[in-house]
Amino acid sequence: MLRHALILAAAGGVGSIAHAANHTINSSTPTPILLSGTFNGSFDVRPFLGSNSRVTQASILLSFIDDVEQFRLVTRPSSGFVKTGVETLLSQQYAGISYTTRQIEMLQTVRNQLTDITAESVTVTLPGESRSAGTQGNANNLLVDTQSKRTFVRRNCLDYLIYGSQSLCTLEEVFYTDTITEYYGKAGAFDIQFDPVGTQALTDLNADGLLNFNGVVNTGDARLLLAQMRFDVQSVPEPSLLALLGIGGLLLQRQRLNRQR
Repeated sequence: MLRHALILAAAGGVGSIAHAANHTINSSTPTPILLSGTFNGSFDVRPFLGSNSRVTQASILLSFIDDVEQFRLVTRPSSGFVKTGVETLLSQQYAGISYTTRQIEMLQTVRNQLTDITAESVTVTLPGESRSAGTQGNANNLLVDTQSKRTFVRRNCLDYLIYGSQSLCTLEEVFYTDTITEYYGKAGAFDIQFDPVGTQALTDLNADGLLNFNGVVNTGDARLLLAQMRFDVQSVPEPSLLALLGIGGLLLQRQRLNRQR
């Protein structure tokens, strides 16, 4: 009976329940950031590790989006300024006399179509492994962004209010140029995942709490939107005094049994 009691005591002390926790952190590389050529970063799990804990598993997600480069720019201006039908009234005053100017919008549109046919490709390397991903091939460019800008060009005075020696406009054409740029590129978003990271990377992470990664944008450039690690930390308490006493009792009991034999 004593022997069984000592075994239970020892098992209860040494086998204390391990504490596990899940965490998510971002890398040292700021995001979003425009990348070209080589880049690097690291994940730091040291704030989550105690003296008797380790990372049991981890996964990494890096999310990118293609940044459109100019391959072909086609500009299609309208033939000239046209009345749009938009009219505004402007109250003005000159030398004590108030008057209203009616403004008629004259608009010219310049439409730019900027196309990128470069397929981006990114490779990321961890200790012992690497992954690559990228945008689609050089076909099926999609409209990924549109930007517009309006520029004032000039005013033409048409009708006049004569006041002394001054001619004041009561009707004027206001000329604007609308520049609309459409950006066509790949279906630009893509991810690189290590799920889970390999044995060598996990060993490296547990060695000092840091996991470095290196990357290269193989063609063009890309924008890094997210660099994130999810990981599990398991903490095992140190053996308690009861456990150590139990182990010692087991050794004494074993020695006594051996002598009796």
